[in-house]
Amino acid sequence: MTYHKQDDWLPLTGETVQIRINGRAVRTGLVDAVTIDNQILWLASDGVHQRRMISKADGYEVWMTYKWESPPTFGRQWRRPDAWAPGDARITACDETRGEKCEQ
Repeated sequence: MTYHKQDDWLPLTGETVQIRINGRAVRTGLVDAVTIDNQILWLASDGVHQRRMISKADGYEVWMTYKWESPPTFGRQWRRPDAWAPGDARITACDETRGEKCEQ
């Protein structure tokens, strides 16, 4: 998975990000809010992790993966077509949750 540094924090609300300091990952979480001056973001609480304020002034960096770099799953595990073995179910772009009939 490739991570990309995000200098502009404002559009990250609702995205899952990785927080780093001194090049070391310290937390991954969902961005709950970002201040209008783009200097502070809040990570939403998650399990045992409480809501946390992250500040650029403290040296934190925000990194994330881009969704278009991840392979689609369509509700099933994704495999490259050339990795299919004989007898495997073929993965299609249909959506069974919407009542579409997927051919195997």
